[in-house]
Amino acid sequence: MFVRGYVRNWIDGRLVGEVAYKNIPDNKAIEDLVQDYRSELIMWEYRRMMFEQHVPSFMSDDSIRSYYDNHPGDWVTESPLLKGIFVKVPESDSRLKDIKVWYKSNKMSDLENLEKHVISDTVDYEYFRERWIDWNTLKSRFPVDGSFSPDRYWNSHKTLEISDGGYVYLLAVTDFLPSKSVMPYELAVDDIKDRIVNERRAQYDRQLKDGLFAEGLESGELEVRIKLD
Repeated sequence: MFVRGYVRNWIDGRLVGEVAYKNIPDNKAIEDLVQDYRSELIMWEYRRMMFEQHVPSFMSDDSIRSYYDNHPGDWVTESPLLKGIFVKVPESDSRLKDIKVWYKSNKMSDLENLEKHVISDTVDYEYFRERWIDWNTLKSRFPVDGSFSPDRYWNSHKTLEISDGGYVYLLAVTDFLPSKSVMPYELAVDDIKDRIVNERRAQYDRQLKDGLFAEGLESGELEVRIKLD
């Protein structure tokens, strides 16, 4: 079945291509588009190669942090961020009462008991008290409807417990950042690196074009008879 499908698709593509080539009256325009696209690809590859050869890729932690501090309005959370513990456990679990105490506790002994228990019995568990998680990531694991307002709820609550479909969903929040807050540095790092690279690329691209322009004028290969600026 796979081979038949592959062969049929290949034949259809060749047939349509040949019929189209014979029946499209202005193939010259298409050839010009192909040539323009080829030229764009070649230029892009050349600019990429030159950028990688001449612009250092290293970024110090200090430079990234400085960029973050100097552009606070650029890194804003779209949805709430949370730190805490998430547990999904069957309603029939014999230690459910204990789990409801452990997952909210700050005692190391309670957390150890929770983790020992979830290794064998709990369907789903995640400890994220040391890192931020976007609420949109968590809500896909929670049976909440569209009327649930995470900003309003987490502004005044520390825990959420829901029973649904034979399971109990437990979430204890130790830290909360509402929507439209300045994004924590550790979550913004990758975006900052991408932006710095793009800014370096744009700057080098302009320098490369200006350099080629100056060389062309100096060598006589380029002659400009109109004012460009």
